[in-house]
Amino acid sequence: IRDVLKEWGVKDKIRLYNRPAERLVPELVKEGMLFDVVYLDPPYHETFDGDVMAVTFLNRIAESGLLNLRARVVVQHDVRVLVDEVVGDLTMVRQKKYSDSMVSMYVKKES
Repeated sequence: IRDVLKEWGVKDKIRLYNRPAERLVPELVKEGMLFDVVYLDPPYHETFDGDVMAVTFLNRIAESGLLNLRARVVVQHDVRVLVDEVVGDLTMVRQKKYSDSMVSMYVKKES
């Protein structure tokens, strides 16, 4: 990924994080970070706080205050996992199935 970012000339405009989400989200909130795009690809069959990780962290991102207006959140999950069309101030605008995976895209709307 870093090589692609360098090749595209956006290496200095994009930050990549490789930490467990349960640690990363609070760190980013504490730093006052704001994002235009968030991509979530948690382990499909893992749970966290009693729910599938994709659902748990989609909810946490929606409630976190980390998103700019019109930010996009893309979450990849198992096709058998149902995600809500509206999560906080995020509204699903697209969903696409790829074999046993589903990619759901949300956009932040004005509250």
